[in-house]
Amino acid sequence: SHVPKAASFSHHSIRRHLLRSSTMLFKLALFVCLAVVSASVAPQDNCLTPQQDKELKEAVTGIQITLTATVTALDIAAAAEKNNVTKHNLELAATILYAVNTDLVANLTKIAESACGTCRQITEVVNQTVVSLEETLSRIEPEWRNETVWKVVVAAINDILGIVETVCPSSALKLRAQFRSTCLNSTQLKELGSIIDGVQILFVAVDTALDIAAAAEKDPTTKANIEEAEHVIHAISTVLLANLTRIAQDPCATCAEIVSTVDDAAHLIESTLTTIEPNWANDPIFQAVTKAIDQILGYVKELCPSKAWL
Repeated sequence: SHVPKAASFSHHSIRRHLLRSSTMLFKLALFVCLAVVSASVAPQDNCLTPQQDKELKEAVTGIQITLTATVTALDIAAAAEKNNVTKHNLELAATILYAVNTDLVANLTKIAESACGTCRQITEVVNQTVVSLEETLSRIEPEWRNETVWKVVVAAINDILGIVETVCPSSALKLRAQFRSTCLNSTQLKELGSIIDGVQILFVAVDTALDIAAAAEKDPTTKANIEEAEHVIHAISTVLLANLTRIAQDPCATCAEIVSTVDDAAHLIESTLTTIEPNWANDPIFQAVTKAIDQILGYVKELCPSKAWL
């Protein structure tokens, strides 16, 4: 099966030359995946009904509009970005999304216009497009899923997956499950329970250490800062423990959720303490806090070594 080449990026001519290698990397991966897909379609698959054909054509029009808007949003974000690395990454992502738009629309249109397009073909084209896109974006910016500026890309991927939900709802649940982080197994769930207990113990130790430090402190300003820090850390730890407990009780607890929850809490503690005491990380009084954060992050990296901090 021949995957049509992307249309000329005439309005991105300068960026095309700068970013050609990553775009071609995406397109090569997609080409190989789709060639395998075309060869593997079983002859007994049911052809799309006329209604499904109509829905597919409408979905293709919709995703074309969505991806065009996503490219525009990334272009705008890149133009406004001051950090050169982030700017370059956003520009590169816009080029990749442009290629995705061209190739995905071409391949889905081919299915819609074929004598016997099937749900399997649609599902596998969408599947391989999203796999190639996510792998390519992860090479560009490992934390893209968790950063606000990339939310338009996350939304676009959900819309691409939504094509299958619209046209072939019976295939959608399996496809969606594939793109949800793998559920923790029983061993990992047991480890997560131990981590929750360990986190609770660590924060009790932090509370105690800050209590003792505040009681011993003679300087009123420093004493007030320690007490404020203790209050803030207690509040954040309460929320963190509640969120980790909720994740552990989810029928499909995932490493992605755990990493995001712990990372957010750690950053919140660090930023809040910096507001209270800018040099807190080097202050012996707050040594217990530094050790607790490091230990908690270590717990999570041990639980989810391949998923942590992506």
